[in-house]
Amino acid sequence: MTEMSDVVFSTSEMTEIFSGRMLVQRMLDFEAALARAKARADIIPMHAAEAIAQKCDVDLFDLAAVYEGAAATGTPAVPVVGRLTELVDDEAKAFVHGGATSQDAIDTGVMLQMRDGLKALVDDLVTTGRSCRDLAERHRRTAMVGRTLLQHALPITFGLKAANWLSSITRQIDRLREVRAGLAVQFGGAA
Repeated sequence: MTEMSDVVFSTSEMTEIFSGRMLVQRMLDFEAALARAKARADIIPMHAAEAIAQKCDVDLFDLAAVYEGAAATGTPAVPVVGRLTELVDDEAKAFVHGGATSQDAIDTGVMLQMRDGLKALVDDLVTTGRSCRDLAERHRRTAMVGRTLLQHALPITFGLKAANWLSSITRQIDRLREVRAGLAVQFGGAA
């Protein structure tokens, strides 16, 4: 549950995206994708990959225990992988987290959270941009005082002011989409 103090400088959506619960889910998404990729490459049996993927659900994990274990081991990956191994059938146990490091799971989990967070930012900016576009169209002839150095200047239209806001928002949307497209998984291995 989100505390009010958690959203003072954020939104409830962003607070959820970057919550400890969602980090665990995104680490589990990494584990499921890893198992499926290894099965497609004929490194592990497909049934083992599917057994692992089926248990990669944060609702099957005691988050308090995960983070208590993280405090003891220095990483949430150790208790997450331990619990995931407990959950899968005996045939799949040997294939959980194979070839990955704790850092791979955590870094990729955080990248997946960033992907979701950037999408939320872009979605909000698109909505704001549409409002600016509507204001620019509606007020393209609405005169207002222009300003320079906090002083009155030549008249401008409010539509022009809103169009300038839209221009800035559009540039930010483009930049955030570029950043989102450049996010990468971490799979460096132990050495």
